This record gives sequence, structure tokens and C-alpha cells, in this order.
Amino acid sequence: MTDEYRYPFSPYPEGWFAILEASNLAAGEIKTLKYFGRELVAFRDDAGKIRVTAAHCVHQGAHLGHGGKIENGCLRCPFHGWKYNGDGECVEVPYSDSVPKNARIHSYPVLEWANLVIVFYNENNDAPTWTPELPDLSDMLVYGRTAVLARVHIQDVGENGVDIPHFKYVHGQPLPDLVRAEGVGKSFFIETKNKEDSPNYKHVKGINRVLWGMGISSTDFVAKVTGRAIICRTPVDRFHSELSVTAVVPKLPNEGHSIAFGKALLENVSRELDSDIPIWENKLYADDPVLSRGDGPVYKWRRWCKQFYTGKPEGHSPNVTS
Repeated sequence: MTDEYRYPFSPYPEGWFAILEASNLAAGEIKTLKYFGRELVAFRDDAGKIRVTAAHCVHQGAHLGHGGKIENGCLRCPFHGWKYNGDGECVEVPYSDSVPKNARIHSYPVLEWANLVIVFYNENNDAPTWTPELPDLSDMLVYGRTAVLARVHIQDVGENGVDIPHFKYVHGQPLPDLVRAEGVGKSFFIETKNKEDSPNYKHVKGINRVLWGMGISSTDFVAKVTGRAIICRTPVDRFHSELSVTAVVPKLPNEGHSIAFGKALLENVSRELDSDIPIWENKLYADDPVLSRGDGPVYKWRRWCKQFYTGKPEGHSPNVTS
């Protein structure tokens, strides 16, 4: 593939996106991250709440994650000692008796769910106008997570859910029946049912998916014991996305059975995701595809996605105040 951008829309749609596992961020630690074509830092404030902000000090551009320190839940810049709280506000300039009124860095709205740190991204740093209605997982076991970097746009990844024929030709599975594919506000619902004469039916009756924006989805494999895969798609730069799978399973009477179930689910879904990547990384985006009956509601999916684009096709991500 060439180094040209392949898509007629921005690489950075608006939405809620997973950037980190909460358990991987210790108190007093600063994590340096790169998403949305930007540099970010994550840390815990003095109450233990995870905060995510732009990485660079507005004073003279020093990176807060390289030499910076956590003091009383705030970030201390390594260059001139300016201090920022979790809301991105500069609260101290140590060699001055005043703080410039416009001394603040962008602070990203944060949700914690399924051991994931989820932030809201908007190209203009606007506040979110919606929040995903994430289900309660208190009666379930969050088993673990895998993540991979792929050269693909997150819209292409999500489109796979309505591309019914690819289940046979990429994954070697019998074609399911598409029961529902519908966008409702910021959510998109996909339900498929395995045919009763399918060899898959005795193991999984069907698959129910819900997406909250293009960044987060929950996939239930409906069976005697239903497992859930949380699949997250996060733009990294204008060419690459991070794709992750988190396995969530019921808390069974035997904890060992839950762990074994979680392990199998994570391995199976991750393997299926991996098999899609060579296709995604080497395909062109067909803006006006020639479709046949049975291809699935591709255009319905694409119309729903349009609401999340606010930027130019190749995106714009300011560095210092991002």
C-alpha cells in the first residue's frame, strides 16, 4: 500500500475511545500515550481518579510525561515547574505570584468501565453532548484484554459487523441470518442468528452487538452461558488504529470455570479479529461499492457513521493545547 490516506473522511471521528487499562496505571505514575494524532498523559489525582490531559505545557511546550512529577494529584512541569490539576488548569507558577488566566491544557472527559479508561475525543475539544449507556458488569468477571495496532480506519472495522458474507469467506463460518441492523441515536444495534441446521447453532444461538459511537462495542455470544466481548477501536494516527478485545464472562459457581471460559473467549475472538487485519490493511475504501443482494446494510451503517465527523478528511490535531 502507498503512504496516501485512503479514506474520504477524517481519521479522527468524534466519540468515546478506550486508551488504557485502568489497572495498569499506578498512583504517582504518569503514562505517556499517543492517540488521535496527539500526545496525552494519564495520571491519578489525589482521590485516585484517573485523569487524562494534553501532554505539553502551555508555557514553553515541555512534555509533562518526560521528567514531570505528580504532586498532590497534580502534574508538575519538568521545565519551569508550572503545576496543573486534573481539570487541566494551571494552579501554580512557582516563581510568580500570579497565574495567567489562559494557562490551561485540555483535560479529556474520562469514564472507567470493564477495566478500561475511556476518553471523549472531539477535534475542537468540545465537551461531550452524549455519554454511552454502558451496562453494569458487577455480576461478571472481566477476564483480560488483548490489543493490536492495525493500518485501518475504525469505520472499516465496524462495517464488518453488517458485512454478512465475509463471515464465510474470511472466518469460514456458515452464514447467519441478519435479524437487526439499526442505528438509534449514537448507538448501532446488530443482531444475527445462526441457522438451526448450522454446526454453530449447538454452541452459539446468535450474536447481539451494540456499538456506542464507532469506538466501543459489546458483543454477546448468546448460548446456554453467554459470554461478552468488548471490542474497542481507537484512532492512533491518520493511518493506524488500536483494536482491542476484552473478555467478560459470568461469575460461575466454580471460579476456575469462569477463568477458563474467559481465556477461551478472549483467544477465539482475538484470533477472529487477527484474521480480518490482512484484508483491512491492504484494501482500498470503496466509497461507492457495487453491492449485490445479500451483502448486508453497508449504506445504512455508513449513513449512521456520518454524524461523528466534524473535521477535514485528513484531520487536524493541535499539539500544545490538544
